[in-house]
Amino acid sequence: MKTRSLVTSLLLALALLLPAGFAFSQDRGADIKDAQNLLKSNPTFNNRLRLATLEYLQGTDALKANDMSGAVSSMQSAVATLDAGKGQVPESHPVYEVSRYGLAYALVQAGKPGDALTVLDELAKASPDFGKARYLLGATLLDVPGEQNQARAVEVMAKLAQDGQAPYKDWAAHAATRIAY
Repeated sequence: MKTRSLVTSLLLALALLLPAGFAFSQDRGADIKDAQNLLKSNPTFNNRLRLATLEYLQGTDALKANDMSGAVSSMQSAVATLDAGKGQVPESHPVYEVSRYGLAYALVQAGKPGDALTVLDELAKASPDFGKARYLLGATLLDVPGEQNQARAVEVMAKLAQDGQAPYKDWAAHAATRIAY
């Protein structure tokens, strides 16, 4: 859905821009420290989103630099920041979805598909319409040994092919067909 991705992009931009008095430097570590201090003194929704977004961006920087342990650590921090605000940030919030997906992706890239499955299962329950996460769940199930994981991968991909959105719907249909044979 184009609307969902547009809303996600706008919310991420807002989270970065709020509060307006902060300028961003190249050193995300300093920005994260400032955001942590601000959240301690003023634990609002916007401050929590800002800190989680900065931690997520630090994780994406680490992924780009092929620093998988740094990526996992930063993504875990982003999710933990959002988890600490239970009730303040709903699990279906786009920043929550993106942070959990980022953590799962970083775990897969770090060679920890079993840990990624836990995160992806939680994400699939909280946001069943998030096709990208459902596709990664099916693909990750294939990396974890065991016949039941293979069968579940086919089930996840077939369900996504049946009721998902493009392009994940098409990818899932192709994957489900190839896995089943």
